[in-house]
Amino acid sequence: MLIKELCRITMDSAENLNFQKSTLIAYQRAINRLLHFAETNGYTYYTQDFRKDYIDNCILREKFLGNYSKRDREHFMYLFDDYLNTGKISFKVHRPRIITPTTGYYNDLLAKFVKYLENTKDIAHSTIMSYRYPVRCLFQYLESNTIETINDIDIHLMQNFINDQTSVWNNGGLRKALCGLRAFSQFIKRNDIYEFFKSMRVPREKFIIPYLTHDEINRLWDYIKSDIILYRDKAIILLCLITGIRASDIINLKLNDINWSSNTISFVQQKTGNPLSLPLLPAVGNALFDYITKERPRLESDIVFLRSLAPYNPLSDHSSIYSIINKACNTATIATENRVRGTTLFRHNAASQLLRKSIPQATIAAVLGHANPNTTSIYITTDDNTIKKCVLAVPDLFKEMW
Repeated sequence: MLIKELCRITMDSAENLNFQKSTLIAYQRAINRLLHFAETNGYTYYTQDFRKDYIDNCILREKFLGNYSKRDREHFMYLFDDYLNTGKISFKVHRPRIITPTTGYYNDLLAKFVKYLENTKDIAHSTIMSYRYPVRCLFQYLESNTIETINDIDIHLMQNFINDQTSVWNNGGLRKALCGLRAFSQFIKRNDIYEFFKSMRVPREKFIIPYLTHDEINRLWDYIKSDIILYRDKAIILLCLITGIRASDIINLKLNDINWSSNTISFVQQKTGNPLSLPLLPAVGNALFDYITKERPRLESDIVFLRSLAPYNPLSDHSSIYSIINKACNTATIATENRVRGTTLFRHNAASQLLRKSIPQATIAAVLGHANPNTTSIYITTDDNTIKKCVLAVPDLFKEMW
């Protein structure tokens, strides 16, 4: 099919869905880039060769047309593919393919393992998802090695599997993966495999909790107060910066979680399953009000934060929040090297600010929604004055050695 015809159909579909003017302009610009690339490189019809060449090489040849990410280029190719396969343009968000077993045996076993975890007490949904991922990877590895059942697994094969994954999982990722693999070993009642995974010890990295400096906070506030930021992004940043709410709780925040009469935000935490109620401070409340009344699309969805471009679905996962925080850090020239990023950095900063104001540790734990109050003790490394009080004087004997 002609590339020009596919572009025309795409724009007609977007206009028929009443996309916002800014969205239509963005789509038209993307189409102009696409048509320019096709004409420059001698493509008239949409083919797999054109598809691959456009995704892989467009940004290298069209720098004068502005930055155009690979993800955006893939999005248009997905639109064209949908039309050719179904006869209509689908503006759904395409996700990367999830690692999953290909055989019925391992698919059924994975479903049974997840059901087993769900029936186990005191395991949060997020934990179940983190346990499921390494088991998916294990099944894929077993299938690639033509291992048809779990009875055919031996320890040597498990060692090869771990060695194969070390290029993908860092120490932290491997430590989390081993938790899931140990749980799976118990589920299938293979004590030999369980003991193998149990014997593996991954060093836990100790680090000083990072937080924002006084100058960085000032630059961040300058960005928040500017007119270049969306109301949505401003509200999200302030929620992270002031309250320390996790990304998973932000994307699941509902309109009725905000109590305007009592000035509180109340919800059940996604990570711990525990209820949490926080004061709705003026800066956060004003930002939320501005977003909901002035910018948020008028939809029946009860989720607070929606995509800024059509389709106006709820934000999909924590990566959406991460990109907003990362953009704010880049604009405010906040260094992110050798630091945790995203909401975690702002969450650490919120805790450190409370600690410096001599707020009791139990209160900070309640604000952050820690299931275990002792978790909050790690933030003492951010309080220089408190650390100085813990320093012991150097004995005279050692002073002479200096």
